[in-house]
Amino acid sequence: MKIYGIPLAIHANLKYLVKLYVEDDTSNAILTLFDNEAECIIGLPVTQLEKIKVADISEYDKIIKNSCNKEMIFVIKAQDKIYGNRTLRFLTVQSIKKDSCEINHVISKKVKLEEI
Repeated sequence: MKIYGIPLAIHANLKYLVKLYVEDDTSNAILTLFDNEAECIIGLPVTQLEKIKVADISEYDKIIKNSCNKEMIFVIKAQDKIYGNRTLRFLTVQSIKKDSCEINHVISKKVKLEEI
């Protein structure tokens, strides 16, 4: 972009925004993960992953596949939004816990996904 003949560099910071399909023995859901939580699962900052994608797509595919099918404990936030006459529930990952001992103090109420 040029303004008054001066070239401007536009810098954008890449951030993760991941839709994650999760399931357990009772149900399934689609969760939204943002930068920190997605990096925790993928194991790389988004800028590094993007460089790998450009340089070697097969390595990128391998990293993405290795990020799948892991057992994890998520702390999520449920938020209802009304669109016309429909109410949609959005589930956003707030944090990822390593094991159930780490999460015991966080849970105030356990609910099945069917209830939300």
